[in-house]
Amino acid sequence: MKRIAGLMRKDFYEILGAGRTLIIVILMYLVLGQIFYPSIADVGMLICLMLPVNTIGYDERSGWNRYVLSFPVTKKEIVLSKYLLGYLFMAAGFAIRLTAGVLSGHSEGILLACAASAMLGLMYMAIQMPVMLRFGIEQGRMWTMLFTVLFAFGAVYASQISLSAIDATRYAALAVPVLVIVMQPVSIRISTALYGKR
Repeated sequence: MKRIAGLMRKDFYEILGAGRTLIIVILMYLVLGQIFYPSIADVGMLICLMLPVNTIGYDERSGWNRYVLSFPVTKKEIVLSKYLLGYLFMAAGFAIRLTAGVLSGHSEGILLACAASAMLGLMYMAIQMPVMLRFGIEQGRMWTMLFTVLFAFGAVYASQISLSAIDATRYAALAVPVLVIVMQPVSIRISTALYGKR
């Protein structure tokens, strides 16, 4: 666990050094968005997961991927540190948005909105991480954009299914958290298998 914590600390310092402007943008989305236009705050929570994913690009450019393999750490620990950092940033985004909503008086439905954004973000991360580790940061972004388009079309198609809105909401509320939880260990296993194969 100490080795994973050390890897996470390295990535955190890397983010602070290279992504200060992005962190400020995220805070603006989370706080100001929640105060003036709550739906915009969802973007801030999703961007939270960009920071850990961006460390993959930093590692590529600096040659860290080769250097780290000389340390007494396993590929699984390296990959797991990325996911854990993503979970921490998502939790921080959740807490900041929730706090901003309560303090600003826009607390109606805020907990459900934060949970929905977190579920969507974690689903994206579960798909994005293996793609980034397999194709690299540049090609991986193109694949992620393609997935986003397909996801949007899928959401539109799903809305046409002949279920009542209440039933659809009930089914989604039950299915999405289960799907997201199941996706995490599967994604970690795939990412570990793909790490270092490029």
